[in-house]
Amino acid sequence: RDGRSIELGLSGVAKAVTPKVSGSTVTYAGVAGGADVVYDVTSTALKEKIVLRQAPSGPVSYTFTLDTAGLVAQQRQDGSVAFVGRDGGRTYFEMPAPFMYDDKDDAASPHGKAWSDKVTQKVTQSGAITTITVTPDAGWLADPARDYPVVVDPTIKVQPVPTDAQDVQIYSGATTTNYNNTYQLKVGTDASQSWRSLIKFDVSSVPANTPIDDARLDMYYSQTHYAWGFDVAMEARRVTQPWVESTATWASMNANMAAQPAGNMVTKDDGDSGTSVSGTWSYSTNTALTPLAINGDYRFNSDTTTGNTHTWVPTITESGDYQVEVHYVSEADRPTNAPYTVYYNGGSKTYTVDQTGSGLGEWKTLGVHPFAAGTTGKVVLGDVAGKSVIADAVRFTRWGVTTKKAAVSNVWSSFPVRNAVQEWVNKTQPNYGFMVKAVDEAKKGRGGPIFEASEFAYNNARRDYNLPKLVVTWGTPGVALNPPTTITSTGAVLDWPAYAGTDIAEYQVHRSIYQEFTPSSATLIAPVSSGTRTYQDTTAIPTPADNTDPLARKFYYYMVAVKTKDGRLIAGPTQSAILPKAGQITRIYRTGTTDTTLAAGRPTENVDVYDGDPYVSPGNNSTYYGDTRGVVKFPTLTGIPTDAKVVGAELRMYNTSLYPGTDTNEYVDVYKLKRNFTETKATWNTYDGVNAWTTAGGDYDTTWKADATGFTNDPEWADWDVTTAVDGWVKNPASNFGLLLRQRDEVNQTARAMLLSSEAQEPLLRPTLEVTYLEQNAESTYYAASTPELATPNATYTVPVTLSNPTLAAWNPTDWELAYDWKRADGVTDGADATFELKTALPKSVPAGGTVDVAAQVKTPPSSTDGNKRTDYVLQWDLRNKLTGKKLSETVPAIQPLPQNVAVEEPTSDQLGLEKFYSYAGKNTGAGGSVMNNLYSGNTVWSYNAFNNPSRGLSTFVRLAYNSLDTSDTVAGYGWSVQASSMMRLGAPLDFHPNPNPTKVTLTDGDGTSHWFTWDAAANEW
Repeated sequence: RDGRSIELGLSGVAKAVTPKVSGSTVTYAGVAGGADVVYDVTSTALKEKIVLRQAPSGPVSYTFTLDTAGLVAQQRQDGSVAFVGRDGGRTYFEMPAPFMYDDKDDAASPHGKAWSDKVTQKVTQSGAITTITVTPDAGWLADPARDYPVVVDPTIKVQPVPTDAQDVQIYSGATTTNYNNTYQLKVGTDASQSWRSLIKFDVSSVPANTPIDDARLDMYYSQTHYAWGFDVAMEARRVTQPWVESTATWASMNANMAAQPAGNMVTKDDGDSGTSVSGTWSYSTNTALTPLAINGDYRFNSDTTTGNTHTWVPTITESGDYQVEVHYVSEADRPTNAPYTVYYNGGSKTYTVDQTGSGLGEWKTLGVHPFAAGTTGKVVLGDVAGKSVIADAVRFTRWGVTTKKAAVSNVWSSFPVRNAVQEWVNKTQPNYGFMVKAVDEAKKGRGGPIFEASEFAYNNARRDYNLPKLVVTWGTPGVALNPPTTITSTGAVLDWPAYAGTDIAEYQVHRSIYQEFTPSSATLIAPVSSGTRTYQDTTAIPTPADNTDPLARKFYYYMVAVKTKDGRLIAGPTQSAILPKAGQITRIYRTGTTDTTLAAGRPTENVDVYDGDPYVSPGNNSTYYGDTRGVVKFPTLTGIPTDAKVVGAELRMYNTSLYPGTDTNEYVDVYKLKRNFTETKATWNTYDGVNAWTTAGGDYDTTWKADATGFTNDPEWADWDVTTAVDGWVKNPASNFGLLLRQRDEVNQTARAMLLSSEAQEPLLRPTLEVTYLEQNAESTYYAASTPELATPNATYTVPVTLSNPTLAAWNPTDWELAYDWKRADGVTDGADATFELKTALPKSVPAGGTVDVAAQVKTPPSSTDGNKRTDYVLQWDLRNKLTGKKLSETVPAIQPLPQNVAVEEPTSDQLGLEKFYSYAGKNTGAGGSVMNNLYSGNTVWSYNAFNNPSRGLSTFVRLAYNSLDTSDTVAGYGWSVQASSMMRLGAPLDFHPNPNPTKVTLTDGDGTSHWFTWDAAANEW
C-alpha cells in the first residue's frame, strides 16, 4: 500500500514444500518443526495459523521474517505489533496479540473452541528485516486436557485510516444477525419488528473535564424504509456496554442503553451565577434536610408577607423545546401551591407545586416550552405567606429526541446529546456511543429513516458530506474554515469568517493528513494577520504526475486556529482538499446553480419541485410525470482564463434513489443545451413559460454527449465527464446555456433517478461542477520544488521536475527537451556558457493537458573569476524545441521560463570570519573598533565592541561587525552582524531546504560562518 509492504516467511533454510491451495487458504504442511503453517488471505487481512497436529516434546517457538518496506515495527504493551510509517505516525498494518485454541468446542469461548492467550510475540528489527518470534505456553500445550490439533493464530490486519465513527444497525426480527455489511442505519419499525442503530465517536480530542457548551449528533438520510407517510419520533440514548460493529446484534445489544435519552441539560442551583432574589431567602441550616438538596443547600422564605421572589436565569446553548423541572426538599410546613412562572420564547406560564411531604428531595416537571439560545428565558418562584417556600434548583432539558417528518427525506436529523458527551469527557461514564431508536416501538408499521453510515460507499471519492457527525462546542468558539473551492497543486485557497472575539493576536493556518488533529508547530503552515481572512497554501506536495487513481491523490485537512493576545490557541473544525497534479488548478462550482425538471406528462407545468422534494429527475417510468428530463446550469466559470487548457471537468449529482431500483443498466446521458431556461417557469413545452423550445423537451446539441450508467437504489454520487462542454464554455462564456440530462431509453418504462437539486438542504450535496485546468504560465508548466538553493561550483545535480502541458499540442520527445538558462542575480545578464546548460530528454510524449515527471540534469557554473567565493544566480527552466532551437518562451503562445534563485559558492566560502586557517593582519580604528584583513581571501572584517561586561558564563556585550565577503542576509543588512551576549548573530534567519519538508537547516553564526544541520531519517534525528 502506497509503497509500503510486508513480506512474510519462516526463518531458516529454505524447504522444498508443495503448498496445498483451497480457495483463499494456502497450507504448507510440516514446515515449522513438524507443524503446518496455514495462510488465509482476505481483502483486509492475512491470517497466519501454526497448526500443531500433536503435543510437542518440550517448549517450542516459531520465528518468522518480515521484510518491511517503508515501515517500522513497534512492540505494544498488549502483545500486539504495530507497523508504522518511518515518521512514527500513522499505523498502516497491525499484528494483534496472538492466541491459540485446540479442537474442543467451548460455547463460552470467543473463538468457539477452548483457547488461551498465553502466547508471546517478540519483535527484533535489523534494517528492513524484522523477525517475530511466537512462543506458545508450554504448560498449556502439555495439559492432558488438550484436544489436538492446536492452532496458534497471529494475524496481520490492515489498519484502516481512522474515521470519526463506528456504526451498525440491529434488528429485532433477526436477533443474532450482524448488519455491518451495509451503509444503512435504519431506525423505526416495520410491520412487526424494530430497527435501531449504534454509533460511536472518539471524543479523546476534547480535553478531559472540559465544560461542554453544546453537543449535537447529526445523521443524514436520503431514504426511508417500509413506510414514508408517518411522523416518527426518534431518540438517542447512551450505550452502557462495549460493542464492535462487526459483531453487534440485537440479542447482544438491545438492552444495553441508558434509562433516558441523552440530551442538553442545564441545571441552575440556588446561589449560582444567573440567580437572584428579592426579599429574604435564607439558607437552611437543617443538617437532616440540606443533604437532600442539590449541592447540599437550599434557600427558603417563610415570612408573613408576599411579593418576594427567587429567579433562575439559565444559559441556553441551543434553541429548542426544553423540559423544565424544579427541585425542592419536602416537609410538612411547605406550601401546597408554590407559584413557579416559566418565561420562555414567546410567552410565560405559571405552575403551582405542592412542596409538602416527608423530608424528600424531589424533582417536579412543570412542562415543555421553547427557549432561544442565550439568557432570555427564566423561572421565577414567588412566596406564600406563612409557609416555608423552598428554592433549590431548576433543570432545563432538551432531550436527545427529534422527529422524522412524514414524506420528508434528504435532510439531517439532529439529536441534542450534551450531557452524554460531558460524562464521557469527564470520564464519569465510559464512551460506548449512542443507540438511536424510535421513541415508541410499540407502534409497528410506521417506518423510519435509513441513515447513511460512516462508510465510503457512496462513490464519494473521500468526500464526507453525508456521514454522521458529532458536533461538540466548548470554550471560546474559534472560526470555521469555509469549504475550499479553489485548489492548486501545492495547496488550497482558504477563506474564513471573522473571529467574534476582541482578543485575537493572529490567525494560524494548519494542515494535516488527519481529519482530527491538535494544531501545533508541526502542523503550522503560516501565521496570518488578524485583519486578513484569506490564505493560499503553496507548500504542499502535489499529486504525482503518473497517478491514475483519483482516490490516491494527495489529500489534506486544513484548519484555521485563532491565537489570542494571552497566547492561547483556539482550534477550529477542519476542511478537506484533494490536490491535483503539479501545475494544475481545480475550481469547484456549486453555488448560483439553476435547475429544474421537464415532464412530458405535465407538458405545461413547471416542476422545479418534484412532488414536494428537491429533485432533478431524468426518467421514463412515472405514471404522473411521464418521461422526465433534467436541466442544470452553472454560473459563469469565474476565475478560469479564456486561454486555459481544461484538463478535466466533472458534473457530479447526488442520486438519492433509483425507482424502482431493479434495472441498474440504464444510461443517463448529458447534452449541451442550446438556449437558456428559466428555472421556475420552464416546462416540457417552453423554456420560460411562454416561448416554446424548438423541440419539446429541450433544445440540446446531439453532436456530443456524456453518459453514466450503473445507477442503483442506494444513495451515491453520479458523475459525468463534461470536459468538452466546459472547455467550450471557457473559450466562449456566452455559449454556456447549461446541460440537459435524459434517460437514453425513453421508449420503455424502466427507471427514474432522483438527483438532488440546488434546493437540497445540505449545500455540499447540491449539483457540483469540478473543473481542473492549466494556465499558460510558468507556474502551471514547471514544478521544481527540490532545486538546490545552495550549490557548489561546476557540479552536476539531478533535480526532479514535473512538466505540465498547458498548450493545445502534444510535446513529443523527438521535438522537445527540458532545458534551462543560468542568469546572474538581475535575471538578465548571462550567467554561464552553454556547456553548463544541460538538456534533458522527455521520458515520454506529453499530450495537451498532460503531466510528466522528468529527472533533469543541472550543472552549476564554475567558480567566479572576479574573486567572489559566492555568486547568486537565477536558474530559468524552459522547454526547448530540438528541431528549431527555439524555446517555449519564444513561441506562440509564449510561456515564460520559471525562475529560481540558486547561490553557487565554494565549499569554504562561508567561512569568512576569523577562522584559524586564515592569518589576519589587523589595526585598531579607535573607539573600540578594529579592522582585520586576509590577502588570500580578500576578506576584510571590521568590528566595533560597543559594550563589554564580563560575568559568570558568557560576557554581557554588544558587538557590531561588517564582513566584506559575507552575503548572508540579516535584519542589519548584507554582511552586517549585530551580536549581544552570545556568539549568535541577531536576526540571522534559519535557511530550510528543501521547503517544505526540509532535510538541511543552515545557521549563520556571528562572524558569518555557516553551520549545517542535516536530518538523519534512519536515526530520526538532526
